[in-house]
Amino acid sequence: MEKAVVLNVKPIEGKKQLRAFADVCIDGELTICGVRLMEDPKGYWIGYPQNTYQTNGQTRYSPYVETSERLKSLIRKAVIEEYKSQPI
Repeated sequence: MEKAVVLNVKPIEGKKQLRAFADVCIDGELTICGVRLMEDPKGYWIGYPQNTYQTNGQTRYSPYVETSERLKSLIRKAVIEEYKSQPI
């Protein structure tokens, strides 16, 4: 079973939904830097680092990494737990 370890979390203030950036290591093998922790009325969610580009005058986004929903849920839970443990 995969294990997600949050290496660091940097809380962000003054943004609408953005709460923090985190670096997460999966099974000691893969590190995802710049995971965004977001919050809206439905709760917390994460976004992976992404590439922004233009196509036909429209801004498009493409994530640098994609995971299964199961792994994404594991990462989300680990980031939320670490974020909430930070001193206010």
